[in-house]
Amino acid sequence: MTETSRDSTSSVSDPSTVCLPESQTDTSLPMVVNLRGDEDFVEDFAVDAQEAMSYLGIKRSRLTQISGRELRVGRIRKDRYLRPVYRQKDLEDYRRWTRSTASHQSSSLVLEQAIHKLDQQCQEFERVTKDNLQDSLEDLLLVYQKELGLQIERVSQRLQSGLQSHGSSLRKTSQHT
Repeated sequence: MTETSRDSTSSVSDPSTVCLPESQTDTSLPMVVNLRGDEDFVEDFAVDAQEAMSYLGIKRSRLTQISGRELRVGRIRKDRYLRPVYRQKDLEDYRRWTRSTASHQSSSLVLEQAIHKLDQQCQEFERVTKDNLQDSLEDLLLVYQKELGLQIERVSQRLQSGLQSHGSSLRKTSQHT
């Protein structure tokens, strides 16, 4: 490894050269703080994981990824379990530092709106299609009814003319006998 490659590698891991939030460069506390509950600063760690996820607009898996690396986390025993707790200052610094253009929260909102709009469009399409189909069927039924009426009328006229001609031929036959 050359001297220049060592320098470039060390500058990435050196917090003074990277633009990190103030809470991350604060070396008075480690990034993972194991709390017993009697520390002077334990009251600072008042935000639980659920509140932190809500405030940052991220899911639990992302919070787990950044806890202890990009975001200072306190571990305190509650009941039988060690629970993560966060300082409000750290959350604010992290949020300001990450200011992403499309956070998970806003992209989720966009997805929810798109799903809602698609659902409305599907309902509207279904209604219009149903109305159009019903109208088309009614129009078709009317055409068939008219056509059937005309055919019945023609058949009736033929029958009547046939009966009349048959009746006149019977009369002629009965007159001849």
